[in-house]
Amino acid sequence: MLTVTRPIAPSFERLSALLRQMLQEQRYTNGGPLVSLLELKLRELCGAQQLVLVANGTLAIELALKGLGIAGRVITTPFTFCGGAHAVSWVGATPVYVDVDPETLTIDPVAIEAAIEPGAEAILGVHVYGQPCRVAAIDAIARRHGLAVVYDGAHAFGGHCGGAPIGGFGDATTYSFHATKLFHTGEGGAIETRDPALAERLRRLRNFGIASEDVVTEAGINAKMSELAAATGLAVLDRLAEEIAARAALRRFYLDRLSNLPGIAPFIGSDETARLLYFILRVSNEGEPGRRDRLHARLKGEGILARRYFYPLASELALGADRAAAETPNAFAASREVLALPFHGGVTPADAERVAGVVRRFAERA
Repeated sequence: MLTVTRPIAPSFERLSALLRQMLQEQRYTNGGPLVSLLELKLRELCGAQQLVLVANGTLAIELALKGLGIAGRVITTPFTFCGGAHAVSWVGATPVYVDVDPETLTIDPVAIEAAIEPGAEAILGVHVYGQPCRVAAIDAIARRHGLAVVYDGAHAFGGHCGGAPIGGFGDATTYSFHATKLFHTGEGGAIETRDPALAERLRRLRNFGIASEDVVTEAGINAKMSELAAATGLAVLDRLAEEIAARAALRRFYLDRLSNLPGIAPFIGSDETARLLYFILRVSNEGEPGRRDRLHARLKGEGILARRYFYPLASELALGADRAAAETPNAFAASREVLALPFHGGVTPADAERVAGVVRRFAERA
């Protein structure tokens, strides 16, 4: 089966050398030298002032919210992976879902401002498919109303917005380094911030609240990245540029073959789109309900595992939301239209032609 994602496979020789170093030093966790080195390299790559590595992307969101003292209402998007909503609930806060912009599929600033009520404490925006949120508008709203802002940058690692690094907006930006992501550590994540005090608190929170050998300042958790994960990330970095180039070429091919089809269009986003983690089609269901799902099934029948992503909406799950799906019509429509195609360096020209052929035949015969 041809899958939507395939992780970068690090060089065996490079990974072996890093693991040998880990074994020789007998440091497996607790802020070892490989974690420290990876933090340094990722700060340089992202142009980050502060970057804190953690065990996964969901913990990154939880720690960012906890570090900012958030326990009330968090205005967010339903058009996202459920992990973000889970993180809000796990810190004792309440997700409040508002609609998305119909073109960019990111959270709508107008809808954010309309949803601000007593008890609102934060905004959790999501950079969808690498498409940045309207960060200037969102950050301005937050300043006016005294709200914290966290951006989920799981799809946007290494990207830019308006010429500036994507992680430099809001109070914090979180990343996932799960194996499905462009850059990965197998399992892992990070929090980027400009605030040294917040970064210092996050380092304590990820390590049981320990400030020094005999001092515990608050209740933390174990969210540390292991040396094994950091070794994987350091080895993956060596092949990141090659993977980016392969995906750029594949994206150009898909755009050439899959544009101007009846009722099917590639998701382009705005001019600020920095880097797309996925290649997304929007399949219109107008006059033909379930058309996207039929294309999904057709591809699967041809050995191509496309993904309906994001579907269902986070607000359609039992997560304590206080916004009905009917109140977010743009997000609801998008969740029934989007389809992620295989998009990684392992997709050969023959694979890409096969994927495009199935989509084109479906569109032209539908």
